[in-house]
Order: sequence, then C-alpha cells, then structure tokens
Amino acid sequence: MSLRVLIKKVQNKMLRSVKQFKQSIRKWKYQKEVNDLLISIEQKKQPLIIFFDIVDWNIPLFQRPQHMAKCLANKGYTYLFFTTNTYDDIKVFEQKEKNLYIINGVFKKKILEGLKQPDKYIQLYSTDMRTTVREVVEYKERGYKLIYEYIDEIAPELYGSDIPKSAREKHEYLIKDEETFIICTARKLYEEVLAKRGQHRLKLITNGVEYEHFRGRPTIGYFGAFANWFDYKLLEEVACTCKEYDFLLIGWEYDDSLSRSNLKHLENVKIIGPIEYRVLPQYAKLFDVAIIPFKINEITESTSPIKLFEYMALGKPIVTTDMPECRLYETVLIAKDAESFIDQLGKALALREDKEYLMKLNICALENTWKAKAEDLVDLIQHERE
Repeated sequence: MSLRVLIKKVQNKMLRSVKQFKQSIRKWKYQKEVNDLLISIEQKKQPLIIFFDIVDWNIPLFQRPQHMAKCLANKGYTYLFFTTNTYDDIKVFEQKEKNLYIINGVFKKKILEGLKQPDKYIQLYSTDMRTTVREVVEYKERGYKLIYEYIDEIAPELYGSDIPKSAREKHEYLIKDEETFIICTARKLYEEVLAKRGQHRLKLITNGVEYEHFRGRPTIGYFGAFANWFDYKLLEEVACTCKEYDFLLIGWEYDDSLSRSNLKHLENVKIIGPIEYRVLPQYAKLFDVAIIPFKINEITESTSPIKLFEYMALGKPIVTTDMPECRLYETVLIAKDAESFIDQLGKALALREDKEYLMKLNICALENTWKAKAEDLVDLIQHERE
C-alpha cells in the first residue's frame, strides 16, 4: 500500500469520525424536540405510516411518495416522511400538514424505537436499496406491519448502478411474505407477483394525478390599489370559507392597510405587486371571476371603478360589494356581506360559459371604452360651440 493511499484512508476515516461525532451532538442537542414529537404523535391516537429516507420531500420530481403521503395524512393516518436532507433543510422535523411530518433521517432509529402505537406501518419502496432483510424482520418483531410498493423493475438501468444483493434478497422476501401488503404500480409487476403469491394482500394501484393542481382551481382575481377602502376582513372571511378557490390579488400598496391585514398569511391567497399596464391583461386572463371587495363609505359611494369596465372587456364575471356605480350594470353581481359575496361567487363561476351573459358583458364594455368617453366630451364641447 502506497503512502498516498494510506494517508487517504486515514483522512477518510477521520472525516467519517467527525461526521459521526457531529451527528451524535445533533442527536443529543435535539433530544427534547424528538421526545415532544413522539408525545404529539402518541396523543393523536391514529394509525401510523412511515416512509424511509430514500428521497427528500422537496426533491425536484414531486411524485408518488409525496402525493401518497399527503393523501394518506388527509385520510386520518399520521404520516412520518423521513428525509435525507439533500434538498430539504430539516433540523429535526417540520409539520407539513395536519397529520404529515417531514423528519430528518438522522432521528429515524430513535423515533422508530419510541413509537408505541399498536397500529403502525412501514411503507417500503422497491427503489430502497439500503434496507436489508434483517432490518425488515426486526421491524416486524417490533410490531410494525409492512407495505411494499413495487413501483419499478429491479433493474440496473433504472438505478444507474448494479443492484445490491441485499436489495434483491429483500425484494424476494417481501414478495413471498404473506403478512406484507404488496402494492404494484403496473400490470406487468402485478401479474408477476400474482403468479408467486396469489391475491392475498396484493393490489394494483397505478400512479395518479392531483386533479385540482393540473385541472386548475377557480381563480378569483382583483387588480388595483390596496388601500383603507379595501375590505380586507370581508375577503379574509370569504377566502377562509372558500378554500376550494385561489385568490390572486394584483396591485399597488397605496398605504399600509394591506400589511396590517391577515390576507398575506392565507394559504389560498396570492398577492403580487403592481403589474405594468401593457401586460396586465395577460395576468388578468387567469381570473375565473373578477372582484371589487371595497368597503361602503363616502369614498366608495362616489367611485366609478375603472377596473369594473376593464373586467368587462376581459369577459370575466364580476362580483362587487354594494357600490352605487356598480349597481347600475345588470352584468355585475352585487354582494352586501361575506355570506352573499360567497353566494355571488358561486353564481359568477356558473356564468363563465353563459353566452348570453358574456355577450352582455361585451356590449357593456364596448359602450364604455375610453374612445366613447372622449367622444362624449367632444360632443359636449361641439354642442357649446354650435
């Protein structure tokens, strides 16, 4: 062995030791957080599903593991998603949703040993090249039930390297183990397993889609100024009630009223700054319904909102609060409080494909162009000159 190789080996050993030491320090430092998490999970008294740290939550390809985790958490399972922290930055854990926790994989062993619930599952993926048969047997002895997701052929071409012998052994063990729930994502994989064990605890569950994400949720839009005449409390109540809608608010902060409101903290409300007039229609085309949620006071009782006519030209159904100038147009749906605002939004969404309504909107927009307004002024002047 050359001196260079020997030095390199010593250096690598030292680096491993330093890394292990740092991990030990981290484990000790965050012991309270880990214990608090275990107590919180136990208090939920819900069945548990655990996903091992083979991918991160924020990996560039947001796919099956993340989608299944979210949906199972919504179904009433406490879901523990362990991360490698390659893309994530989780010190101990982060509660992503009500029942969903993203946890630093450093604490996996400690947490698995501390979970006392009787109804607990480990969701293993066929892409997990690290977990061994010995570990699987140990988990079963500790009371864990196993869910094995057979999502791809066990082939080197898919993994970029040779498949470890231990991974193949684990795969064969789980396929044959009748206590394990087997999930296959493709018919070929399903038929392969079916031939080996029959239908017992076996199901074909292909990949799926987050329908609302790709289909698109209704977008309720506003553009204009954010000022003290904007009814933030009304819109907050509407947005909190209508979680199935996204609210896109575009505009200029005229004063500090927006900063003092709670709108920025709502998950389904997106606020962006002022958009250049030239490209504003491209953003506004994203609206399904356009709104003017203004307070009713001396200012707004005397306001003819420019955006009202711009919304008409966009061909978007319009919901406003009870402003006198807005009541003049039959194409505008008027709301007098949060409850009626929500009702009017529902009616407006139903009008999106109503040809008669859209025709009236267009006629109203054409009657109120700036060109028409300039002609009105010219007519007045010429009448005086005559």
